[in-house]
Amino acid sequence: SIPTHPTWLRGGDGYPAMFDFDLLDEEDCLPAGQASGQLRVWAISDVHTDYKANLEWVRRFKHHSSQYANDCLIVAGDVTHRLDVLRETLCLFKEAFRHVFYVPGNHDLWRHGSDYVDAIDKLQRIMVLCTEIGVLTRPTELPLELDGKAVLVVPMLSWHHQGFDTEPDLSSDWAGVIRAEEVIGDYAMCSWPKGISQLDDSAAQRMDEENEALWAGSVLEHGALEPGLRESAYAAVVS
Repeated sequence: SIPTHPTWLRGGDGYPAMFDFDLLDEEDCLPAGQASGQLRVWAISDVHTDYKANLEWVRRFKHHSSQYANDCLIVAGDVTHRLDVLRETLCLFKEAFRHVFYVPGNHDLWRHGSDYVDAIDKLQRIMVLCTEIGVLTRPTELPLELDGKAVLVVPMLSWHHQGFDTEPDLSSDWAGVIRAEEVIGDYAMCSWPKGISQLDDSAAQRMDEENEALWAGSVLEHGALEPGLRESAYAAVVS
């Protein structure tokens, strides 16, 4: 299967610890034999192909594409802040998998320069890129061959917000502890339209509004998840 226990290494250039996928044995990464013909759904995140070793790991999939030719891969964010690297990474996955879904993560919306107005502008450019290369970002039914049912994959955008933190504030005994917004890259690397902030729930709410646009006209608007219909139509719903 796709690795779930990669080796941790300390990152360089001021970056945090990252996965070094390239140290994994080939047997740990890829199932033996050919694809079965029945749809399989895989999920992966945080491939961070800004790192050469991680991008090389993704490139190896093209040598084993026959094993995944009928399969679906969900790429659940944190690929890269660079659109050129994002395009290459997703295209490499497209060469190996029949269906590729992608949901941008927080790292993917970092600005790193003045090429983008804000996080929403970059999100929209990412969605255009996905449309160009055939990567799925909207709710989609994937038919199964066995019982006439389908798997429904529902990509869902989200963002962290202050409501996640239910712990009490630190007491004065912890003086000198650096605040989260001073050490987490999202606060420095992401900007937002006027009136939207990561210091409250507004950034998360704005991202959720983007879901409404992505889901418009999809199977979700036709009652796909209504009680009864969901059970009769879908073997599984993945989000």
